Amino acid sequence: IHFYKRMGVRGLSTYLSHRETFFEDLELKNTRVIIDGDNLRFALYKWCPGLNHCFGGDYDKYYRYVKQFFSLLLSCGVTPIIVFDGGYDKSDQKLATVMHRLSEHTKNAMACNSVTQSKLQVFPIFGKEVFMEVLKDLSIEMRQCSYEADEVIAQVAMKENCPVISNDSDFYIFNVQFISLDSLELDNLEQEKSIRCRVFNREKMLAYYGIYSLELLHLFASLMGNDYIPPQVFEKIFMNIKLPKKTKDASERHRKIKGLLLYLSKERCAKQALNKLLGYFQENERLKLKQKVLNSVNIYNGSTTCDIVSPEFSSHESNPLPPWFVTEYHSAGLPNWLLSVVANRKYFLSTQMEQKDQPSVHECCLKIHQALVNILTSVDTNCDAVKIYGRVKCSVSLLDSVKPCPGLEDVSLNGLRSASIEQRMDILKELLSPGIDISNVPDHLKLYTLVLDYWCQNSIVSLAELQSVLLCHFSLTQIDPKTEAIRNSKKLAKLAQEDVSDNKGYFQAASKVSQFFHIEESMKTSTRKFEIGVVHSLSKLQAIIFATTALNRLLGNVYSFPNISHIFNGTFIFNAILQFVKVPYKEGFLPPGISEPFNSLVSSVVDSLKNVSSQSRVPSPKKKKKKSVITSESDVIVAVPTEKVETFYDVENMFSTLSLE
Repeated sequence: IHFYKRMGVRGLSTYLSHRETFFEDLELKNTRVIIDGDNLRFALYKWCPGLNHCFGGDYDKYYRYVKQFFSLLLSCGVTPIIVFDGGYDKSDQKLATVMHRLSEHTKNAMACNSVTQSKLQVFPIFGKEVFMEVLKDLSIEMRQCSYEADEVIAQVAMKENCPVISNDSDFYIFNVQFISLDSLELDNLEQEKSIRCRVFNREKMLAYYGIYSLELLHLFASLMGNDYIPPQVFEKIFMNIKLPKKTKDASERHRKIKGLLLYLSKERCAKQALNKLLGYFQENERLKLKQKVLNSVNIYNGSTTCDIVSPEFSSHESNPLPPWFVTEYHSAGLPNWLLSVVANRKYFLSTQMEQKDQPSVHECCLKIHQALVNILTSVDTNCDAVKIYGRVKCSVSLLDSVKPCPGLEDVSLNGLRSASIEQRMDILKELLSPGIDISNVPDHLKLYTLVLDYWCQNSIVSLAELQSVLLCHFSLTQIDPKTEAIRNSKKLAKLAQEDVSDNKGYFQAASKVSQFFHIEESMKTSTRKFEIGVVHSLSKLQAIIFATTALNRLLGNVYSFPNISHIFNGTFIFNAILQFVKVPYKEGFLPPGISEPFNSLVSSVVDSLKNVSSQSRVPSPKKKKKKSVITSESDVIVAVPTEKVETFYDVENMFSTLSLE
C-alpha cells in the first residue's frame, strides 16, 4: 500500500467543504501540530505569488514564502512537526498508476512555456529540498517515513494528542483533530498572535447523516476507494444501492458519496454492513475484497501499527540497512528515492522544463546514478539490474536498466562510512571531473565547481552561461542580505541614489541586476524570446546537482554544497544569459567595491574549468527565425490534467504526483 500519494478519498474534500456546519472556528496558538509535509510544500508552492515555472524554478522566492509561513506559526506559539512520505515500496501494486500520473505530469511540463505557465504549474525538482532548507534554518522537527506517511501522521497525532494540518481527505476519516490547510487565514499576519482556521467536527458529520459509529465511517472511506483501494473496485455496489437524484450542482462522485452515507445510516454494525454489500459480488471475489476492506479499516482505526520506521525498511532481499542509513533516512537527511533503489530496484526521475525532441536531461548523469546503484545494492548478494524511469519524448518509460558493476567507488554500503573522508571525496571528484584543480576555489563552492565542469562536459556552456549562474549565486548570497532582497526596480533605483550607509554600493548593484529577476512582459504573450534550449541546458545543470548532492549525502556530506535557494533562480539566470550573449559581461558591470569580489569569484571558478565552450547555444538575434506569436491566453492550447486547470504534480518523487483538492 505504500505506493503512491493520491490524496485520500477522492471528492470528499470538495463534498465536505460546502457543508459549513461540520466545521468550527479555531484560534490556533500555543500548541504542537503535526503537518503533512508533502501536502504543505505543494500548497505553499501553489499559493506563492510571482513564481515563474518555465525557467526551472525561482527557489529563493519560494524559500522566502515558506519561511514567512513557518515564522508565523512559530510567532503564535505553534510548534510544528513535519512528516514526509518515504520511498516506493516493494509491492509494485501501483506501477501502472504511477507511470500514468508521471506521464500526465510530463505532458504538462512539455506544454509549459512563458505564455502557458500562467495556467500550468510545474513543481520544480528541488521544491522539496528548498522547503526543507527552511525547516533546517528554523530548527523545525522533521521526520521522513519509510514509505507512505498518512497513517503514520494520524498515529503520531493520536499519540501526541495534537491536531493534523493537511489537505488530504483521509484525515476526515482518521480519528484525529483535523485542520484543513485551506482554512488557515494568512492575511494580516503581522498583527495577530493566533491563526484563524477551521477544525473539522466529525461528531457533527456523523450525527447529520445518522452514522452510528466511527467503524461505519472507516467502512465508508474504504468502499469509496482511497489510497489503498482504487475507486473502481466497488463500482458494483453503486449500481445496486439507491443514489440521490442527478442535479446540475452534484458530480457523479458526490452522488456516490451521499448515497453510500445514506445507505450506511441504516446500519448499526460495520461487519454486517460489509457482508451485505459483498453479496453483490461473485462468491469467489468476496474473501479477497473483504480482506482488502478490513486492512483499510484497520489502518483508519489505528489497530494496524504504523511507525515512522516500517518493519519493511530493508533491502530488496530483506537484508538490514546500516544503522547510520536508518537514522539519517528517517530524519530526512537522505533523499527518499534512495530507498526505492535499495528496496524496490526501480526509481523515477522527474521531468523538468525540457526540449521534447531531446533525450531526458537525466541521461547525462547516468554515470553518477551508476555509482549510487553500485553502493546501494551492495547489501544484497544478487541484483540483476535497477530500473530507472524518466521522460522519453512526451511520456515516461524505462530510461535505463543499470546493472551493478565494480566502479571507481568500489565500496559497499555497509563499509561506506568506514572509508576515509579523502577516499569518499575522491569518488565524487573522479566521477565528475578527474584531474581538475579546485585548490583556488572557496571550500563551500568546490563541489559546485566540479558540478559546473561536468555540466560543461555534457552541454554547450559558454562563459556567458557561467557568469550568469555565478552572478545569480553572488546576488542571492552577497547582495540580497544587504538589500533585504528587494525586487522592485523603481524602489531599488531610488535607494541606490538616496542611501547614505555603507550599503549604497549594494543597492546600486541590486538596482543593476533587478531586471534579471523579472520575466520580460512580451514573453507573457509570445514565445518568440523563450529560448527552450537555454532552459533545457539549465535543467541539465539541475539534474547533475540532483544526482551529485544525493551521492554526496550518501557519502556523508564529504563536501559542503550551497543551499539551492542560494544558487538557482531560473528567471534570473535565463535573463542574464540572454543579456551577456548580446552584450558581453564587462568587469565594471557591478559598482566598484562589489565588482571585485564577484570578478574574483568568477576567475577562481572559471579558471578551474576545462570544457568551457567559445560558442553560446543562444542564436544571435539576427539569425533567429521568427516564431509564431500568441496574442492572448485564449489562443493557448495546452495539455492539462483532467480534474482542474491549476492542478500540478510533484516531479520530485513518484509518491506525490498529486493534485490538491
